[in-house]
Amino acid sequence: MKKLLLLAFFLVCYSHSFAYLSQGHWRWRNNDGTEKGATWKTGQDTAIVINDTKAIRLRINVTNGWNSVKYYGSGLEYTVNPKGPWIPLSSATANNAFVLAGNNAYLTDNTLTTKQIVDTVKTFAPGKLITMSANHSDSLLVDQRKEYEWIIKPTVNILPDTKYYFRAALGGEQVSNLPSLTTGSGFAVPQTLLSNGSFEQGLNGWANTDANDGSTFAIQDTAIYEGNKALRVVVKTPGAAGSGAVQTVHAPFATSSARTYMVRFWAKAGADAAGLTLAIQGASGTKTCKFRLTKTMDEYQFAFKITDPQTAIRFYYDKNTSYVLDKVSVFDDNDPLIDVAMHYMWQNNRSGYGWLTTDAQKSVGMPDGRTAWIFSDTWMGINDPTNNFTNTSLLLNNVMVIQSAKEPNGTLTTYYGGTQADPKAFMLPVTPKGIQYFYWPRDPIIEKDNIKVLLAEVYVEKSGAPIAFAGIMSVATISQSTLKVTKIEDLPFIKEQWETLLAGDANAPYNYVYGGAIRGIARYPKDQLSASVPWEFYTAGGTWVKDAAQATNIVDVDFASVVQLGPDNYAGVYMTPVSNSIEVVYAKSPVGPWTNRTQLYFIPPFTGGFAYMPFVHKETGKDGVFTISYSVGTSIPAMLNDKGTYQPRYIKANLGALSPYAVAPPVTTVTGYGATSAGKNVTLDFTTLKADDTGYEVQSSTDGSSWKTIATTAGSNSTKHQAVFKNPHNGPNYYRIVTYDIDKKRYASAKIFSQVKENAAVTTFTANGKSNRVDFAINTSSEFCNRRFVIARSADGQTGWAQLIEVAGSGTVSSAKSYAVSDNNPLPGKNYYRLVYYLNGVITYSTIRVVDMAPAAATAFSVYPNPVSADVSFGLKDYTGKQVTATLTDLFGKVITTETLNINAQQHYTLKVRPAQRGTYILNVSGEGLRETAKVLVQ
Repeated sequence: MKKLLLLAFFLVCYSHSFAYLSQGHWRWRNNDGTEKGATWKTGQDTAIVINDTKAIRLRINVTNGWNSVKYYGSGLEYTVNPKGPWIPLSSATANNAFVLAGNNAYLTDNTLTTKQIVDTVKTFAPGKLITMSANHSDSLLVDQRKEYEWIIKPTVNILPDTKYYFRAALGGEQVSNLPSLTTGSGFAVPQTLLSNGSFEQGLNGWANTDANDGSTFAIQDTAIYEGNKALRVVVKTPGAAGSGAVQTVHAPFATSSARTYMVRFWAKAGADAAGLTLAIQGASGTKTCKFRLTKTMDEYQFAFKITDPQTAIRFYYDKNTSYVLDKVSVFDDNDPLIDVAMHYMWQNNRSGYGWLTTDAQKSVGMPDGRTAWIFSDTWMGINDPTNNFTNTSLLLNNVMVIQSAKEPNGTLTTYYGGTQADPKAFMLPVTPKGIQYFYWPRDPIIEKDNIKVLLAEVYVEKSGAPIAFAGIMSVATISQSTLKVTKIEDLPFIKEQWETLLAGDANAPYNYVYGGAIRGIARYPKDQLSASVPWEFYTAGGTWVKDAAQATNIVDVDFASVVQLGPDNYAGVYMTPVSNSIEVVYAKSPVGPWTNRTQLYFIPPFTGGFAYMPFVHKETGKDGVFTISYSVGTSIPAMLNDKGTYQPRYIKANLGALSPYAVAPPVTTVTGYGATSAGKNVTLDFTTLKADDTGYEVQSSTDGSSWKTIATTAGSNSTKHQAVFKNPHNGPNYYRIVTYDIDKKRYASAKIFSQVKENAAVTTFTANGKSNRVDFAINTSSEFCNRRFVIARSADGQTGWAQLIEVAGSGTVSSAKSYAVSDNNPLPGKNYYRLVYYLNGVITYSTIRVVDMAPAAATAFSVYPNPVSADVSFGLKDYTGKQVTATLTDLFGKVITTETLNINAQQHYTLKVRPAQRGTYILNVSGEGLRETAKVLVQ
């Protein structure tokens, strides 16, 4: 009730903010490239047909035709009927036919768009590419156009042979030139407990009976809630109320005694207060609930348990008027979105005088397993779960309800002031103000043996005056043992409304409070929420001060709840006014910054009312999933007619899975693998979860964090795949398989660790000197991942070991292998050699082999001058050959020059190339029957 005036204000602001923005040309696109490079599915303003759930893209031109800057949140909506209801696309709404597909290998969220659509009317400016629910706020200047492109993915909820329409969420009612697509007949009908609940397949699964004759039953395409069809019944003679003389029944569906169920449907009648009875019928009996319909299409629901394996749903029409029935659904307590167990508990587990219907439902878990619920304006009476009638006129401005155990089995007891004959609000201000004064509760929190509740004092100054905030925030203390209010004290250090409490970490010194009028944050010492302990307020300079006037905004939304999901992981839940959108933002600290705006749930639109106040019930959290409630409000006459028009609704949301600060486990895309090393390569065979992925990368790492791609393989219509890559190095190796799905989204598998022990089973290593070289022979009996051998040489066998020759290994072999290489420039005199290799992962050195390359006893060869400071020369007497080859190397075998010299009469020869640096060099001279070596000292 208290939101009606605020709603009207927001409606005006909301409509004005988008006025004069219009949607123009559009075009469908494949999700196969970058913002510029993706191909088009068809021409501009041309509908398409889809036959699979691959992500697609829709580009829409938005223009500003007004004389001032206009703002756009970059939202997109869809429907099956241009008359509505229109459903926003988001990343998280599990019951939608389409969702935003997320980032992929080509695109990231908020990428700027280039000019792609043909339109010459306005001046182009870059729009945005939208892949996920986030903050995409944008502005359009006067006479400006922007192109926005959404990446859309069909879900399992998509219907076959159905036309879907899309529009930019501009707040208007544009029905011409809407982008559209039609689904093929190959899509499976979404699995639901109740088939054809929206009558889109006519009366398939339904049957109608009229014991008195004269009533008519027809499928109509007007006055519907969703889709294109609804059931219209015109009753002539209804019989006694609840008799079922005129009824519609759905074929039985499977049920289980282990489950809790809820029926939800949309209906209206030709007369106000027209009776409609819902009957849940099994072999063991029938449960009924009576409803009073209005002339507007509204939502109704009933939760139940049943022991029968088959259950039928019946609707009895109890008045001689017309009825329209649409979107009949059945959920069980495994539903990912609707908290059926919570609905059942609040519908059935209240006894005696107390809570009937209310709003502003907040809760806090108590140490003994109970839950304390604090409510604002509450209609009081005796609950009867067999009807939806309010049957009261008594309203209390706040009450407390204690839940004894976990839903759906907890019993609910209402606590209020006064007596049943003269009930009062549970918490009352001490000092009178105006003609009416009371508290509207804000958040509760546990402090030792007490429940503390923040309270906003409000009042009505005089007859006809609006409800106003009195400028007083208070805190109530409630004993957990007696469940009585022991103290209420005003907080002297604040004059504005502060509403949302957050308990700090177990070892943290503070709890936190978030503002309403000020979107700021305050803190106070843990377990000291009282008038005597001042708060500290966060300032624009990043400091904490005791002056509330210095508090600064830390976020641009009004938090209804803030919850800690884990270390450095916070979620703030709120609702954009009049949007029916429950959303969340995330931060690494209570202060923020708050980012990653995501829609959690789109509340189904309903006539004559509005939704507000989404609260996270922190005590329900499990594995990141929480129950979230929201209030619904209508007019007071509607509330008094039907308690369902003023009762909280309960949904579930996986806040943890959506958080960018959660440590998410790897997505399971690879279900099995096996690797075999053969020769110099590894062959990896792996099995994937799906057969329609587009490709895979095998990546390796030595530390488990820095990755490189070592093999790629294309996707195929199979779950069996193979990749080949080189043998790994010795030591720790990490591997993972990166999957690219049909939407080009990238998923990395869990890391695979392998401790590789490179091995060569060397049987012999020999070194034999020839006239001018040393020949080596290496023999192995087997090898595993053996990449190489190294032959090292030393001049003395003790120091100066240098790599001389690298010999490629055979990888992995089980048979004997032989290798032969040579040192073509051995040192004069003794040469020391050893083989270096891996044996079971450990570097191993062979026994040293010694080869003596001493010169012949008699020789006509001499180097002179030696030492030399210029060209290297040598003499060669009485040589009978025609040519000699002279090779000059350094001590490590590096060749300085090799020259072929013709024999001359002087028997003296000079090399054309001299060494560039001083040092000792080796000169080898060879020819027919000749092999001479000498050291040369270059000064």
